[in-house]
Amino acid sequence: MKLEPKCIDLTGVIKSTELMFCVIFNGFFLLMKPIFWSGSFAGGYGRASFRFRVMQLAVALTTDVAKSAGVAYVHYLSFMLCFAALVVERRLIKANPDRREATAMVITDIVYGIAALALLVSGILRVIHFGQGTEFYTQNPLFWWKVGLYLSVGGLSLYPTVTYILWAIPLRKGELPKVSEAL
Repeated sequence: MKLEPKCIDLTGVIKSTELMFCVIFNGFFLLMKPIFWSGSFAGGYGRASFRFRVMQLAVALTTDVAKSAGVAYVHYLSFMLCFAALVVERRLIKANPDRREATAMVITDIVYGIAALALLVSGILRVIHFGQGTEFYTQNPLFWWKVGLYLSVGGLSLYPTVTYILWAIPLRKGELPKVSEAL
């Protein structure tokens, strides 16, 4: 049984994250095939075949596809980082934190803010330049649910963010912020 990766037609303009995953996995398969199936069993793949497969992968990774995938990866990673920062903040919050915990809370909120900004910018870039077209997103109700959820979480996080910014003032003076028991 001869194992071959699926062929990818790159004649049109490709702007899809799913295709990028396919290109990466097929590219890995194409690159590793001479190593895994070398010798007489695989039909004698040699150096020329390996170079040809590397060239196929380089052609598959055009700049448009790489940019689109890069923006998509930044978008997904920033969402995951936002979620992780909120989880860490929830685990760190307590009444009368010590200096280390208060500093960690301020740093975590800064990471959350940067990740939320990256999520917003990469989302706008995906809608305008690298996604499936502005019409696809603006006519999709799920997109508007996501925008509403983003704005809701952002609005709800304004008060804690301002609080943590105000914590930085006593922390710089060497004092601890005062947090009540009524969290």
